[in-house]
Amino acid sequence: MEPLNGTIHVVAGGGGASLDDFSCMQSSWSLLGDKDFGFVTLIVVDHSTIQFEYRRSSDAVIHDSFEIAREYKEILATFTL
Repeated sequence: MEPLNGTIHVVAGGGGASLDDFSCMQSSWSLLGDKDFGFVTLIVVDHSTIQFEYRRSSDAVIHDSFEIAREYKEILATFTL
């Protein structure tokens, strides 16, 4: 996979009353649409890598995940584990 240049946005909603009908039709700008309740866990692996895991509340199984790692590991490190 080629590296992405730009800002990454994660929109993770997982509950509440609906204001509009939700469509499962896939939009060009959206990677995934899911009607189920769920939550995202953000895991800080180290000073240059974070992982995201989406779990559905109904089964707590990971249904989607990805990792963001920056290549300039020695620059801007703000903490150590």
